[in-house]
Amino acid sequence: MRRREPGPGLLLALGGLATWALWFYRGQNRGHRVGGPMSLPKIGWLTYALTAWYVVPAFFWRDKRVHPAVRRLYGVHLGAWAARGVAELVLMYGFHAWKPPYGIAFNSSMFALLAGLRWYWGPQLDKATGFHDRNALIHMGMMQATLIPETAFAGLFFQARQGDTETIWFADDSPRYRLINRFTMLVDLTVYPVLGLAIARYYRSQAELVYAASSNGASDAIAASKPADG
Repeated sequence: MRRREPGPGLLLALGGLATWALWFYRGQNRGHRVGGPMSLPKIGWLTYALTAWYVVPAFFWRDKRVHPAVRRLYGVHLGAWAARGVAELVLMYGFHAWKPPYGIAFNSSMFALLAGLRWYWGPQLDKATGFHDRNALIHMGMMQATLIPETAFAGLFFQARQGDTETIWFADDSPRYRLINRFTMLVDLTVYPVLGLAIARYYRSQAELVYAASSNGASDAIAASKPADG
């Protein structure tokens, strides 16, 4: 049975998220909203995090072209991050009680959980050898890797605020956050191209893959048919 190719859903979701990010950024930097103003690198990182850890995984999880074991791994990831998202929003906006060490503990737990599941489900994941399987697994590895700078951001911000994070959650453009913003910008410039590649590969159709494989096969056959020199 032919597997259905993806529609424009992911691109529409990304467009909606980008629109929200612009609205949120402008809103935080006007007046005295809870959370405080934020720098350009920080809205860039927030947008990346929501895209890479929520939006793209949701589409990989639903993608029938991806091996069931890989999709199950994404299901665990999404469930855990959905729980964190709800808890964080309640603590931030409801009780003004969110602290970066909570996020650091969660990040460390998620890194260990995903690493453990990839080992435990290793025999099943070894069968996930298709193009879209590899793309999803590479993105999963990238999500794990980016937990490292995310944890560093949280620690640096908590230190810069001297623990006062009840109603201020974002680094702005003030000198006290210069190191955080430079570090964040460097990470932004590194991770966005990788994310873009994952999205482009997600939209690569089965027909394109078959054509590429057949073209490579034809080239190999032509090369093999040529007589050897001498």
